Amino acid sequence: MTSKRVLVVDDEHLIRWSLVKALDGAGYQTEAAETGAEARAKYRDFRPHAVLLDLCLPDANGTDLLQEFKADDKDLVVIMITAYSDADSAVSALKIGAADYVGKPFDLEDVLHSLEQALEKQRLQDENAYFRRVLKGKIENDNLIGNCPAMIKIYKLIKVAADVDAKTVLITGASGTGKELVARGIHMHSSHSKEPFIDVNCAAIPESLLENELFGHERGAYTDASQKQKGIFEMAQGGTVFLDEIGDMPIAMQAKVLKV
Repeated sequence: MTSKRVLVVDDEHLIRWSLVKALDGAGYQTEAAETGAEARAKYRDFRPHAVLLDLCLPDANGTDLLQEFKADDKDLVVIMITAYSDADSAVSALKIGAADYVGKPFDLEDVLHSLEQALEKQRLQDENAYFRRVLKGKIENDNLIGNCPAMIKIYKLIKVAADVDAKTVLITGASGTGKELVARGIHMHSSHSKEPFIDVNCAAIPESLLENELFGHERGAYTDASQKQKGIFEMAQGGTVFLDEIGDMPIAMQAKVLKV
């Protein structure tokens, strides 16, 4: 069960009630607001991790609230709720920081799924920021680098790989030698360092599930596909995917990965 706090902002009572009930059932802590003024007050007191925000409120524009909240907390996950006629405004909201938008009428499962994925992406970004700080400290710490020519060569190679912004980098080495650390170093010093870094242990995922994990699927793609599932490559969105133990990946799957 999650302990994430979610603020629901919508002027329609039935929508607020339905969302709060679904979120409570999923284990979230929730608060609800009917107006922009109430939303601002609840936001200050509740300090949510995420906001489900109606685009049109009686006393406020949802995009204005989005900008206010994101200016206060850049890591806040905001999902816009909109009528289909306001789709253009919702797309504009994505450009100024919204994580996603859902159109009315919506499926509660779709809203929960969108929220879960947005929070997971934010978790990955927070984790990447942490590892960037850790790795930067390791690279700059003379006690770790010392005068060892081999280590100096490794860090030079990290910089070279990051500078050329190569699409694919093969990192080899025995188990426990720090291949993931090297991959994170390349990511940290690359032009896409602010995008997600996602590591995948190819040997730990059953072959029958690996393709779906990597590439995802659309809703209705097969019998049990009741909702859209983003794959790891889509979640990375211009970042880095570290495929650990890729040698254990089936050859046919490796061929598909090469086309990404």
